[in-house]
Amino acid sequence: MRWKLLLGAVIGGFLLTFASVIYQVKPLIMDAEEIHFGFPFAWLVAIRGTWGGYTTWSYHIQWLGLIGDIVLYSLITAAILYLIGFRKKRGLAEH
Repeated sequence: MRWKLLLGAVIGGFLLTFASVIYQVKPLIMDAEEIHFGFPFAWLVAIRGTWGGYTTWSYHIQWLGLIGDIVLYSLITAAILYLIGFRKKRGLAEH
């Protein structure tokens, strides 16, 4: 049972981390565009210059933010899965 909880937590952590890319922050920068993706830690940054024309987008992975999001979301997923499993066991034991 513990390996199911661990596997579910890791899979849930990855899924929620990659779903957090929907959250975007666009800081005000002169002569450039920058977008930070991820919540609560930005783990992907897209940058392009606008001085004298638009350049192509350059993407950079922020590894500490990515690892932090995966760990945080894995812990949240593990807690939810544990509570669901605990309630199911307890519900069966009372009947």
